[in-house]
Amino acid sequence: MARCRVLVCEHLDQTLSVHYGPHLLGRYDPAGQLLQFAHDPKPGRRADRRRIMQADAIGDRNEERKKNQKRKKGAA
Repeated sequence: MARCRVLVCEHLDQTLSVHYGPHLLGRYDPAGQLLQFAHDPKPGRRADRRRIMQADAIGDRNEERKKNQKRKKGAA
């Protein structure tokens, strides 16, 4: 991430946070020591999103198949 522009925010409690776009890269105390994140990201979130997208793709394929069948019946 060399030479990337980041946003550094100083909070009212004198801590600093460093952001790259929508991503929080780190939080630091007034002495410059890295702080631990207050919460861990949800562990299964990526897998859930993948499963939902696959289900949507299957539904789209089924709809397309039904449209093609109707077209074939109408042309016959």
